[in-house]
Amino acid sequence: MFDHSSKKIFKSILKLFLIYFIAIGIITAQQSKNEGVVQYSFKNNGKISDRASLKLFYKDGIVGYESSFRRDSEKEKEFINYNDNSTYQLLTIDDGVFYQKKSFSEFEEAKILDETENILGYDCKKAVLKIKSNTIEVWFTNELGIKGSPSTSVAPGLGLILKMVRNRDYETFATNIDFRTLINEELNFDLTNAKEIDGASYYRKLIDSRYQTITVFNREQINYGDTIKNPNEEILDHTYRFSNGTVLLKKIKLPKISNGSTVMAEVNSWSNGDAYDRTGSLFIIPTNKEKSFLDAFKNGIDEVPIYYDIKDNKFQGVITTSNYDPPLELLRFFTPFGVSGFNNYTKIEGYIWADSAKYSQEVTDLIPHNGS
Repeated sequence: MFDHSSKKIFKSILKLFLIYFIAIGIITAQQSKNEGVVQYSFKNNGKISDRASLKLFYKDGIVGYESSFRRDSEKEKEFINYNDNSTYQLLTIDDGVFYQKKSFSEFEEAKILDETENILGYDCKKAVLKIKSNTIEVWFTNELGIKGSPSTSVAPGLGLILKMVRNRDYETFATNIDFRTLINEELNFDLTNAKEIDGASYYRKLIDSRYQTITVFNREQINYGDTIKNPNEEILDHTYRFSNGTVLLKKIKLPKISNGSTVMAEVNSWSNGDAYDRTGSLFIIPTNKEKSFLDAFKNGIDEVPIYYDIKDNKFQGVITTSNYDPPLELLRFFTPFGVSGFNNYTKIEGYIWADSAKYSQEVTDLIPHNGS
């Protein structure tokens, strides 16, 4: 049994515990709303995309992203830092880690309108802005005390954007907000080993990182009549010359080509004193059968099969057989009259003669994709 004073002490302790638990609950709730994930989906002309999705992660004033549709998502990360009101683009490539930083003041300012909308149970205000030729409408809320945008370049400082519509037909909209603890893999804003560069340099590096250039021939001369001695064995990346110097061949190994990639063949040609137009061909020689056109270069044209047309004209090495595949032309080109070599013969005020003739052709479907 408790006496009167004991009951008072018990009630005081109970009240303290209740206050303590309420305080812990408030702190926990505040912590949870400073950390979590916003899930976005996309709608184009009213049709919801079942493939594209976006997650926005936020913690302690930092926002990061996980996207299902960005092709550079492995090497490029984007962040919003509300601690210094700046956005960051972070690029990890072979020659290092680089980032560019932009202040919120560098982005187009949004005009807040009187319209409102309730999204996921939160009252949102509408704002509109123009980016280049695009009209962007956004709906944002300040009820959560956190900020974030599904795009770092669209009104990052307004509030938490739960819907964004571009040109009235492409919509990004929040489908869920999950207040939870994040793991490092979800949001890792670390500039420790990164070098800051300006925007122009950053975008140059980003564009270059999307391409892999393989130089096969580099300023090789093609001409008739040289004394030629080729190695007997096949050497990788060695230039061989055939047909009295009018054909250059090189055995190379291509990297594995990912699905969705585009392969371009490019030739630059110029005259080293030849005043005539010369036609050329860039081609590959399949070597997956018993015979190839390489045998004809080495041992003579009789190594390859013969084809006769309806007039009994004879052609060699141009048809596929069970043990032979013909060369596969990638690109046809020619050297314009005296390009480069004769540039100084005739000068015209205000006109600069081209130094070379450049030819390019998409050859994606003609190139092996398996890294052979």
